[in-house]
Amino acid sequence: MRTRLFFVRHGDSVHQKEGVIGGPRGCRGLTDIGREQAALLGRQITADIGSDKTIIYSSPLPRAVETAAAISTISGLPSSQDCGLCPPSSSSATPRRSRSRSTLSDYCRSIAPST
Repeated sequence: MRTRLFFVRHGDSVHQKEGVIGGPRGCRGLTDIGREQAALLGRQITADIGSDKTIIYSSPLPRAVETAAAISTISGLPSSQDCGLCPPSSSSATPRRSRSRSTLSDYCRSIAPST
């Protein structure tokens, strides 16, 4: 059995256009161009690998969720969010301060469905 992994960066995002840091507090999702990019990638992935035993994983940040959802919609592949995929970059108001893992954990808990 052969396993292939594709690592995809999110499409063009709002925080990039606005020049703000896009961590748990600053991420506001994709631009229209970013959604188009993700849809195009969904078509390319479908053409390349089909949908056999494939799943899309994303971080729970809005830009990643939107990218995964667009790929999922086009390809018909299931998608799942995983807090372990959150980026470790800075999310504070000043780029010099680094984000703590507790901030990410708090974010993941805040968006997780209640059980």
